[in-house]
Amino acid sequence: MVGDPATAAAVARALRALGAGARTDGSADPAADRPSAVVLCAVPAEGPAGAPASAPGKDAPRIDHELADRLLELGIPRQYCHREGWTVWIEPPALAAGDVTAAHVRARRLAATPAHRELAAHWRGAAVEEPAPPLTVDHRDLLASLLAADLAEACGAPPADPGLPPARRRLRRLDPVTGTVTAHAVLPVPAVAPF
Repeated sequence: MVGDPATAAAVARALRALGAGARTDGSADPAADRPSAVVLCAVPAEGPAGAPASAPGKDAPRIDHELADRLLELGIPRQYCHREGWTVWIEPPALAAGDVTAAHVRARRLAATPAHRELAAHWRGAAVEEPAPPLTVDHRDLLASLLAADLAEACGAPPADPGLPPARRRLRRLDPVTGTVTAHAVLPVPAVAPF
């Protein structure tokens, strides 16, 4: 688990509850230890009394879509979640070549929105917006359970909801304001399509 320590600990607990071995320590480079899989969480969480749970250490890796895709290129399965304003995006677990990458998700989202310039500006860091508050403990635990369920399904567990797209082709959107979770089918972008 790589990311905000409180969020990473919650995800590790959820994975352990499903029987997986999970740890939150390791090298500043998530690929250095050659783990069997990496969960990247660029989602700060709330600590006691509403304060941020912690600040990332100086050796913490920058968690972004490029790191997520680099891990997959190195043959390390990964799952990636990040926050855009108030919204938390949970990308499909990517276990092998041919799975949906973070670059595919970004290309699909840009193609689907009429506000593609604004979204691209946000991703470049050019958008000016108020930072969203950290996730509450309840929302952090919900995020952890969603990540663990997606990973378990991607590794062969029966789907919790057979009506949803398969985990390896499912983009989830968590709205902490309303507590709603939506699932969207997402496919890899063919190599011949322009990015």
